[in-house]
Amino acid sequence: MKFDLSSLIITVIALLAFVIPVSIDQINKRKAAKTLKELRSYAFKQKLNIDKSEVFQQEYALGLDTKLKTLIYIKNDKTNFVEDSYDLTQCTKCRLYIHEVEEETSEYKYTAYLRLQFPYANTKPVDLEIYKMKKNLAYTEEETMAKRMIKSINSIII
Repeated sequence: MKFDLSSLIITVIALLAFVIPVSIDQINKRKAAKTLKELRSYAFKQKLNIDKSEVFQQEYALGLDTKLKTLIYIKNDKTNFVEDSYDLTQCTKCRLYIHEVEEETSEYKYTAYLRLQFPYANTKPVDLEIYKMKKNLAYTEEETMAKRMIKSINSIII
């Protein structure tokens, strides 16, 4: 059986065109699973039960304990996880806040935050970074997930 060089090159390119995206997708799924596992582990340590959760860009995760009215936040900081929880009975509103990155050298155009607002005048709102938007890319899935989580949080607050 003879193979000519052009057929071999086309076959290799076709295989790589299939294997590379599948590999990237599997790596992203593993990262998201690790972040979700860390979220659940932190919730267990805090004696919280996650009813709803969302993972953003494999680096950020939000969990919601509807019975105890608590929001759990995880951020993968490349070297370790930043973890925190927030009592939603102290909040008055939650909304999506998108901040434009003003640095010209940055690869990001916008940073999206979940903003928790409090009733006290001397208390600043808490901004929880949930995803960063790279230039020239669409983030409709992340925005949809964020709005769904905000709707759940606001239903608890009110």
